[in-house]
Order: sequence, then structure tokens, then C-alpha cells
Amino acid sequence: MEIQELDDGTIIIKKEGPEISKKRIKVRNLKEWGLKLYYGSVDKTEQYFISTTSHDIGDKYIASGRSYIVSDVIDRELPKNAELSIIIDWEFGELAVKLMMTEDGKEYPIYTISVKDIVENIIKKRKLGAISKAEIRYGKTISIIRQNGECTHGIPLDEVESKFRRIFRSAKKLFKDDITSGEFIYRICGKDSFGYEVYYIEMKVSCYDIIDADVLDRIDKVFAMLK
Repeated sequence: MEIQELDDGTIIIKKEGPEISKKRIKVRNLKEWGLKLYYGSVDKTEQYFISTTSHDIGDKYIASGRSYIVSDVIDRELPKNAELSIIIDWEFGELAVKLMMTEDGKEYPIYTISVKDIVENIIKKRKLGAISKAEIRYGKTISIIRQNGECTHGIPLDEVESKFRRIFRSAKKLFKDDITSGEFIYRICGKDSFGYEVYYIEMKVSCYDIIDADVLDRIDKVFAMLK
């Protein structure tokens, strides 16, 4: 992690990490995303599957032309012979999370959901009001932006109000502890003639980080310090 100070008063926290192509996740991650994991029959084939609705053991239903029978509801840990992972890539013009199940060494896809839908589900579930007010730009790197007024030349960190120093310290700790790779772009321009705070703050994080509900919650706490 490094900190850069630019000529225009912008301060950047930057962290570079290894490129992620696949990541292992836990069942609790699915719950945060609004998804439910089951084991049973899919068109008469025994396997794990995902649904956005609740089902009980023994339930039978049809979705997207496929027949499902629920044999087990997986709401805690997976058995030792199974592993859940994700691959994030572009699909039909949007960034999508493909859920993969490895069972007894055999891997197969079980569900696909957009990164945007996951983020929106986490925001709703955890009531992340500060992020809901921000502009979110989706890509392999996700940008979350809050700005007020035209902030073209920032003032030094030791001259800003204590609240903005707290924001900087919180972002620094967030990148140190939880962010795999990304940038925090921070420019504070004081107050305008009407007494309103003028600033530009942007958080750039990887798509794999942004779908972690705990990380998104901490990002929300940083932005919640802003008016």
C-alpha cells in the first residue's frame, strides 16, 4: 500500500494485489446476496442448486423450464466433499458472478448473478444508506463516488476539518485490512461561499472485494461521515 500526494491537492491511497480469477466463498456469503443453497434433484440429476426463494425439504418446483426436488437445505457449512467458488467475468454486457460447486472433485456451475444485483441486495439487507447515495460505476474495478461542488484543488490534510481526517484514516485502515487492490482518491476543497463542504471522494475496489458484505459495510461507514 502506498500514499501519493498530487500537485492539485489530491491524496491517493493505492494498493496493488494479485489478480484474482477465482475465489472460494462460504454459504454465509450467499445469504448476504439474497441466495439460498439446496441439495436435491435437478432434472433427475442429484446436485447442489441455488434459488432466490425459500423451499423446504421435499418441495418440488419448476423454474426456467427445469424440474427441482429439494432433498436438503444448506444453511450452514458445506460437507467436506464440497467446495463453493466464484468466477467473475462479463456476460451479456454486464459483470456477472458465476457460482461453481466442486463436489467429490467434480466441478459444475449452479447459478449466475450480476455484480450489480449482489451489491444492491447487500445494500438493502444491511441498510447501507451512505452508499445508496453515491454514484456506483461497475467494471472489473468498481468505483464508488461522492462529490459536492466543483473541487478542483484540494487543501492539505492537516488543514481540513477533523471529520475529513477521520475519513482518510478510516479509508487507510480499510485498505490495509480488507481491500485486496484498489485506490482511494481524496480531495477536500473546504467550504464554498454558502458554507457548504466541497469535496471529491472516490473509492475504487476490485469486483471480488465489493461483493463481500463486510467490506461493503465498512465502505459505507466511510461515506457515512459525509453530509
